[in-house]
Parts: sequence; C-alpha cells; structure tokens
Amino acid sequence: MDAMWGTGQQVQIIHPGSNCIAGREAVMESWKTILAGVRPRAFRIELEGVRIHATESYGFVTCVEIVDADDSAGRICATNIYEKQDGKWLMVLHQGGPPATIPAVTAFRRFVRRP
Repeated sequence: MDAMWGTGQQVQIIHPGSNCIAGREAVMESWKTILAGVRPRAFRIELEGVRIHATESYGFVTCVEIVDADDSAGRICATNIYEKQDGKWLMVLHQGGPPATIPAVTAFRRFVRRP
C-alpha cells in the first residue's frame, strides 16, 4: 500500500462512511487500521466499469471495486486521482462510497429542488 501512494499536502482519502483524512501519514495510518484484522493475502479487489483519463501530470480512474476482505465483502464506487511524481504514477486521492440505489437523475432531482 505504501508504494502506491504519493507525497505532499494533497494526499487524501475518504473511506466509505468516513470524513476526509488528509496527509500521507494519516492516510497510511487509516489503511493500517483497516487492514489490521485481515489475514495476509485475504484482501482482494476486482474492478468493473473502469474509466480512465490522464494528462501529462495527473490522471483519474473511476470504477466499482468488488471487495473481499476476509469477513467483509461488498461493492464500492471509487474515484482515484494519480499524480506523476518522480516519473511514477502515484495515488494522491481515493474516495470510496456505496453504489447508488436509485438512478442518478432521480437522486439529482431529489437533491436540487425547484422553488
């Protein structure tokens, strides 16, 4: 996990159901907490619906992560932002949350109400 994360003030993570955790040290600590109870090699993620966009210095990926972590399993909608640091693509932001249970148009209409 440590090798895939970048450095800098922009490093952040929003785990499902949590607030934003900022700073590389705090992000790494959050992963240690999450992975502490998982047996070695028992944390598996498969991806579907992957979309990628990149420029010369930044890129982002959106996808659905199908997670199997020992006694926890589920689907997470994720956005990952990468920055090229010293010639390597490293993650600077991960945001994960539960998949929508209603269509996006319906959710948008509920969120934005006309006067």
